[in-house]
Amino acid sequence: MCVGLAVAGCGGTELDSKKLEEALPHDLAPVVSSPIKSASCPSGVDVEKGKKFSCEIVLANGKTETAHLKLTNDNADYEFLSLSPNK
Repeated sequence: MCVGLAVAGCGGTELDSKKLEEALPHDLAPVVSSPIKSASCPSGVDVEKGKKFSCEIVLANGKTETAHLKLTNDNADYEFLSLSPNK
């Protein structure tokens, strides 16, 4: 399990995509074939247990992949589900 961060806003709590993008290279290091150079996660993801979302990652070897993640609770903790190569 990985720990995410949430930001409270006017309409509720949203995932802090910028902090998640900073955490993914470390959190996903054991499951990728090359170090992660950068990550891009969607903004506006509501923090709800069970919510699934994806982030695009760029590996140091130049390949891009999609990391599929799921929120495990209302505190924005998440788990890695799978990785799929982008074509």
